[in-house]
Amino acid sequence: MLLVCVLACGHAVTPAASPVSVILAGPTVLADSLHVAATDPFGAALAQRLAPGATVRIVSDRGALDLIDSGGDALVTDWPAVIRYAASRAEFAVIALPWHRQYAFISRHAPPISNVVDAVHGDARPATSRCPLDSVPQPPATVVFYFANDSIARSLAERLVGLGVAQRAVANRYDRVAMESYIQAWPIDSSRCDIGSLHAVPLVETRPHLIVRRGSVGVVADTAGGVKLETTP
Repeated sequence: MLLVCVLACGHAVTPAASPVSVILAGPTVLADSLHVAATDPFGAALAQRLAPGATVRIVSDRGALDLIDSGGDALVTDWPAVIRYAASRAEFAVIALPWHRQYAFISRHAPPISNVVDAVHGDARPATSRCPLDSVPQPPATVVFYFANDSIARSLAERLVGLGVAQRAVANRYDRVAMESYIQAWPIDSSRCDIGSLHAVPLVETRPHLIVRRGSVGVVADTAGGVKLETTP
């Protein structure tokens, strides 16, 4: 069986030591007093960087809506329905975060793949990275794997099946740490397209949104263009 996969990597968004501009004014509060959540593990890791010291829960889409209704302070999500709902509520601010996740097709071959942005349910754009492609046609992969808890990877894998790049898509609970040990640096670029004996075809880049209750906590921009929640350690 030919091993291929759709793999995502999150870019670390490290809060700057000295914020330089206010995006949303709010009180400085104790980090551990905040009610912070995310709708997937990537979002949870990002939320933890945005609010060091806060406890971050992973919630379902329904849970995200409940958090908004029940007085949650901050939520990181890429689900359009949740973002639209929060944007309709005057007491919430919705802030687009930097592009922080890149999805790539990892295989023994590097086939040309058509634009697949419309397969993604969230805020996405074509990958800005480029890698060399196969110059001769290759047979479709038997299976394309994707992480079971990553809905964007699932959508992309299913689209690759529809495009004839693979015969079927299968959810797999890989050890993420072991899989990402193949990757020396992200995002993938033209100088890092080979991953051991495998090759990468960058597909899309995505970004989540930060939903914040106005008056609950402040949001500041850092010198690198990222954001953080204004909290007291």
